[in-house]
Amino acid sequence: MCPDCSDEIDSMGVGKNLKGFSNRLGTGCKAEEASLGDSGELADLVKSTNMPKLVLNSGKNSKKGWSWYRTPSTEAVEGKDPSPFEIWRKFVRTTTGHGFARIVDTNEHWQLRVFWAIVVLLLVAGLLISVFIISYESLVVRGLQREFIVQYNNTMYLPDIHICDTSLFSRSALESMGFNKTMGSYLALTLSPMLASRSLRKDTKRRQELEIIYNVLMENRTIHDVYERATLKCENIILGCTHDVTSYNSFQCCQKIFGNRTYVTDLATMCVSTAKQQPLEEIFASQIYGLTVYLKTNTHDRFEFDSTIVTSNVASRRGLLYAVSDPITAVNPIVSAAGHYMAPGKWAGVSISFTRTDNSELQTGILSPYSCVPSGTTSHSHLVPNYDVYSERNCIFASARVVLERKFNCTIFRFRKTHQHVNVTPCCDPDIMIGAYSLNLAQKIKRQSAGCPIDCIVNDYNLYSTPSQLYLGDQDEFFEGHKNGEHVVYSAIHFFYPSFSYTVIKNHPQRLVKWLSDVGSNMSLYLGASFVTLLEFIVLVLRCARFAFQN
Repeated sequence: MCPDCSDEIDSMGVGKNLKGFSNRLGTGCKAEEASLGDSGELADLVKSTNMPKLVLNSGKNSKKGWSWYRTPSTEAVEGKDPSPFEIWRKFVRTTTGHGFARIVDTNEHWQLRVFWAIVVLLLVAGLLISVFIISYESLVVRGLQREFIVQYNNTMYLPDIHICDTSLFSRSALESMGFNKTMGSYLALTLSPMLASRSLRKDTKRRQELEIIYNVLMENRTIHDVYERATLKCENIILGCTHDVTSYNSFQCCQKIFGNRTYVTDLATMCVSTAKQQPLEEIFASQIYGLTVYLKTNTHDRFEFDSTIVTSNVASRRGLLYAVSDPITAVNPIVSAAGHYMAPGKWAGVSISFTRTDNSELQTGILSPYSCVPSGTTSHSHLVPNYDVYSERNCIFASARVVLERKFNCTIFRFRKTHQHVNVTPCCDPDIMIGAYSLNLAQKIKRQSAGCPIDCIVNDYNLYSTPSQLYLGDQDEFFEGHKNGEHVVYSAIHFFYPSFSYTVIKNHPQRLVKWLSDVGSNMSLYLGASFVTLLEFIVLVLRCARFAFQN
């Protein structure tokens, strides 16, 4: 037994209590230190003999003796809860997170421990910032995961095709009712508040004069009666059409392909739309056997807008306009947003590419729930008055009408309405539409349209046009019963699919598992921590709270 140790223990008068313990000691002081330090038996002896607080050292030689040993604290001996500092020391030594133990490592220099304290603090701050960013993107920004799938079909259906003539009126029909070019343009202002020219908006005197003349012309007439008599019919626009290898003359094409569906748009154009989507088989070369529509433009009876009444952006569009859409989107929204113009007398090959976006799964997200409207549902019909079915484009377009009609207590004129009902409010006169637009009104329309949910299935069509010179040598049957003259200009538009494959984009919502994996990976990156570390931290907080409550 080492001399220093035995002398100090004997001086305390406890030698008789250490008989069994001293027999286990070796012959060297280093071995004795290790045995006592590892087993902690001396502390048990101190407690069992009710010794006073014992610190074993040997003065100046304490570093070589037992100075590193510490007896249990007074609180532990007396059965009290450990202090917050002792709780913290135990946490940093036993936690599964990395770096904390280095802060209290007494074998390291104090400057190095301060360095590790700063590093751990910065890492914890970085982790909290990363978790905040991840949670913000998942809960507020609501990011999406997109999956791209390429599908192939032997048979594909053409979209709904809309072909419009920018003339709108038959000049002779208008003149028979007393409307000249100026008053015909003034009549067209009933369609939209965006049609009036800037000069007319500022010229109050001229507006008053036009309003007086308009009231005289409309005496004993309704706006619908004038449009019914003066607007172009399907036969005035369509010369004929061919689908696959079958040809149809003007009357047959209007009946079979277009179903005599005519519409007046907010751009003051007269449009015809296909009644159903036409199929195309891969066995034929689609670039040859697509759907070709032959058109005619009567330059002698053509009505041109007065650019002092109608904005020049509309008055300058003299020719033809075409667009395609899915069956649920109305003519007005798609023509206004995605219409393509072409000059009469040309042939245009229109290549169609098809992309479908599937948002059906967005309603199943836990962290980032979306709302979408399935096709054909009637639950949101109140958002699209005067339309057959709901779509996001229809809803956005209808929002402007709803806001305007509420403000002016009149109905914006709709020609060939899809919903037949009796209007309880009169149609808005042109003068009301001239003064309707304002920045404040535009903000109201924007807020109204923000409440339109997206569609669960969205079909998007992109058009690529190639114009060329038109030759009608093999289409003589189209001219049977028609008088060819120098006042008629013919045009043709050929619609086809260049490929029978299309892209499906599936939008998946942010999943809880994805959020957990992102948070867990950042915890591991910054601190080498896991969710067990979080539980340890919760236990630390609870123990500190218990101490604070008891004291």
